[in-house]
Amino acid sequence: MKIDRLSLFTFPRRLRFPLPWILAPVFFAFLTLQIHALDEEIVIGRENGWGRVRYDHTMQEHRGFQGYSDILLSDAAYEPDDATDLLLHFDSPSPEPSLLVSSADTTGRIRWENPARYSLNPANIEAENRLRVFGSGAALFSGKESRLNLSAGPGSLFFPGTDWRDFTFEFWLYPAETESVQQLLFWEGVTLPGEWGTTSRTQNIRCTMGSNRLIWQFTNLFRPPMQQEFSLELKGQRELLPRQWHHHMVRFSAETGLLEYLIDGIMEDFAYANSENRETGVVFTPLTGSASRRDLSIGTGLEGVMDELRISSVFRSNIPPAPYQDRQGTAIIGPLDLEHAASRLVSVKSSFSTPGDSDIFFYYALNQTPFAMAIDDAGWIPFTPGGIFSPETRGRYLHLMAALYPDGMEQYSPVLSDISVVYTPDLPPSPPGKVTALPQDGGVHLSWESVPDPDVQGYKIYYGTSPGRYFGNDAAEGSSPVDAGNTTEMTLTGLTNGRLYYFTVVAYDNSPRPFQTLFSMEVSARPRRLSSDSGGGM
Repeated sequence: MKIDRLSLFTFPRRLRFPLPWILAPVFFAFLTLQIHALDEEIVIGRENGWGRVRYDHTMQEHRGFQGYSDILLSDAAYEPDDATDLLLHFDSPSPEPSLLVSSADTTGRIRWENPARYSLNPANIEAENRLRVFGSGAALFSGKESRLNLSAGPGSLFFPGTDWRDFTFEFWLYPAETESVQQLLFWEGVTLPGEWGTTSRTQNIRCTMGSNRLIWQFTNLFRPPMQQEFSLELKGQRELLPRQWHHHMVRFSAETGLLEYLIDGIMEDFAYANSENRETGVVFTPLTGSASRRDLSIGTGLEGVMDELRISSVFRSNIPPAPYQDRQGTAIIGPLDLEHAASRLVSVKSSFSTPGDSDIFFYYALNQTPFAMAIDDAGWIPFTPGGIFSPETRGRYLHLMAALYPDGMEQYSPVLSDISVVYTPDLPPSPPGKVTALPQDGGVHLSWESVPDPDVQGYKIYYGTSPGRYFGNDAAEGSSPVDAGNTTEMTLTGLTNGRLYYFTVVAYDNSPRPFQTLFSMEVSARPRRLSSDSGGGM
């Protein structure tokens, strides 16, 4: 972004007065000098966006000042692993426009564009972007007609005829009210004769909320060797209050038969699916009956918000992650082109916030190459935004890095809203002056005045046979342009006598990709034999 230079010279109302005519030339001369000496500004973020920023454990979220995109740490949302059977982040759009679900499960177990283990049936839930635990969204359920239906595919726990071992169900819940009966999860199955005794049996898994508590019921999911019916029920001990987030988890160990229900990592109730109803005895393992329906229903009649629903084929840890657990990240910006090799970096400012004791560390690197820098590159220099750099801080390509750290409790992320770079461009040198061209036999001798600029490294001669078209290639010194080095004269040889050639000279600087001045005034000459030559004429 360029500063509007003229707006900087708008006088306050009380200072507007007619200038005496005798001072007018002095004032306008001063004004001209100030305009040419003004710094330039580049703004990243806010309405300009973040452009080509490289991230590591950071992300952009459109929830910043005036709706612009800020940079924050990416949160500790669950990541799929080999034991992930189903994972719903409720972040990115699915084929159902009103539904936000995960479409980035790298295991392929829940990828809506190419369903592998589960497919999505018509749903009636909405996206919620303000109330969420992780990521950028959650699922808003709004009553009796609101539900999410999934159909189990081969390889999933709920596919008919599947033997289970360990499992974990978990989700975050923000109920609008907790007294009325609301069904959070439901599955129904049927075993065939021979799978569990000589008759078929109805199975179900049900999680309901009512009277301010959650109740988990498992009917005929676990198979006792005596082939009788077998059910387990787990009930929350604490009363749940509306409009509060809690993490709910049910997990089962096939080694001990322990089935337990936890809220926020604290055990609420437990039971044993074994012959002794304690930590010893023959464990009853779960089975999905071969005649079971494939449907898994989520949130039927729920009024509230759900986030991070995960079903796993392992006995998961009971500790739910903090929002920014084990998180720190970086955002690398640039390279930003400051136009010229010796441009001066004046200052780098930033708008950011550090809630709690979160923090952001800033680094810069200024050099002559546009190549990207790595996080662990030794060239990064720490700085504090808003300060003034020394006049010797010069270069063409500016790299910036922001390192983001959460607070000590890992509950808050720092927020980076914008970065603005103020620099003084190193104005390009003027083109060489007083260029002359003297014809010779088969050549032309060129000379010019040196350019009084410390950045000038040398000069190049452009030539051709048409005005303004410098594509010559018949000089012995090479095709156009010919590098004359750091000198003020050169003779091009091997040219054709009688042919008119046009010439111009440029100066170039010492940057890795040399910057050239504008063309000098064009001159022309026609090589020929000198009159003193024995042949006379041409």
